[in-house]
Amino acid sequence: MLPSGIQSASSQAQYLLAGSDGTTWQDIDAATLALNIPSGPAPATVVLSGNADLWTERPGVNQDIGIFLSAAGGGDQLVGWKESGGNAGTFSPNAAFVQAVVPLAAGTSYIAKLKWKTNVSTPGTIRAGAGLGPEYSPTTLTAQVVASGTSTASSSSQYMLSRSDGTTWQDIDQTAALTVAIPALPADQTILISANADLWTQNPGINQDLGIFVNDQLVAWKESGGFAGTFSPNAAFVQIAFRAVADQPYVVRLEWKSNIPTAGTIRAGAGLGPQYSPTSLTVEIPPAG
Repeated sequence: MLPSGIQSASSQAQYLLAGSDGTTWQDIDAATLALNIPSGPAPATVVLSGNADLWTERPGVNQDIGIFLSAAGGGDQLVGWKESGGNAGTFSPNAAFVQAVVPLAAGTSYIAKLKWKTNVSTPGTIRAGAGLGPEYSPTTLTAQVVASGTSTASSSSQYMLSRSDGTTWQDIDQTAALTVAIPALPADQTILISANADLWTQNPGINQDLGIFVNDQLVAWKESGGFAGTFSPNAAFVQIAFRAVADQPYVVRLEWKSNIPTAGTIRAGAGLGPQYSPTSLTVEIPPAG
């Protein structure tokens, strides 16, 4: 039984998409991987998450996974997406994760859907769901509606980091766009901090490290593979339940580095632009009590 305010749709089927034009988003499973979000009496926020094992049968083809939201029977709007690398090789699933935080209007119902496409036009086939079957790794869509307490920083820019020494963490966005300030809380409380980014390398053999910093202290990090191949994004996700102390304000930042010293370049954000797949940092403060 899921907690109040959380819905989830999940399928252990394996899905195929053949002959994608690289532009048109298509439902992965319109009947199963969709969620109805009922109207509420006051404005709220929904945290939407999609998770799937994505892979390709044809080399050089990446897989894009997107979350769409429609309001009051209107058209589907793309609210978040990530690209999963296929240049890395065929039959090599990536556990892609995409998260989006969206405001909800009072008195309005919504429908959330999970869609996909390839990154380029191809006669080949991409798939969602790994394993030998008949029950494959689940593809899921989750919606968590919260009244307040959720803050997010997101950017659709593409970021580059060149000549990282493999040790020194640096802000992904030098303008502090990927920063969230947490005011002092009246009591000790556990807060949930998560970050999501498409990470990739221009140079073979270089991995990308993504870290969450709280008041300049590293509290969580993940490493995204670059040995698998260049120009092959991984939809990296890092999360931590952080214990905040009463009467102490915090500043949360998203930083990165390479895993080893390199003269090359790593990047965050996939796609052809000018709007790249979002890099995001989200802080959820649950209601006290």
